[in-house]
Parts: sequence; structure tokens; C-alpha cells
Amino acid sequence: MDLPFTPGPKEHEIIHHRSETPKSLLLMGRSGTGKTTCLVFRMWAQYHEYRQQGTRPKQMFLTKNEVLCREVQRSFNNMGRAWRKRIETNDPAAIEPD
Repeated sequence: MDLPFTPGPKEHEIIHHRSETPKSLLLMGRSGTGKTTCLVFRMWAQYHEYRQQGTRPKQMFLTKNEVLCREVQRSFNNMGRAWRKRIETNDPAAIEPD
């Protein structure tokens, strides 16, 4: 699996942003800047937290673009496979091919 990028400090802040009251998150920026990737990482982080703590996330990814919708679903599933591979091999750098 080829992850699009390793999140930097700003992306990490977006992925793990918390507020006292749950609010919507809107990312605006030029194409190719990693907005969608940050949101997929964010969705995965919240899903993983739910699996560990039982705190069900309230999240929705909305797009009119069917290709983007399929790509986001594929990316989310690939993150799950990569996470399982890391756990199985006990290797934080292990990533399963797509």
C-alpha cells in the first residue's frame, strides 16, 4: 500500500483536532494539498478510537464525485489493512501492498 504522505505537524493537528463540543470540520485549500488525505486519516483515527474505547464517532464524508468517494473508501480500507499488518508483525513500519 502506498500511503500518499506522512502527516506533518499541521496535518497531525487537523487529524487529531478536538473541541469541547463536537463540531463540523471544513478544510479549504488548493487541489493536491492533502485535504482529503487528512480527512481519511482523521476518520481512521476516530474509527480506531471507537474500536478501542467504544466511543462511537459521528462522522460523514460527503462528495458529489463518485470517483473520489470510491478512492476515499479504498484508502480507508487500506489504512485498516496496514494497521492490522503492523499489529501482526509488531513492526510499526510494516505496510501491506495494495
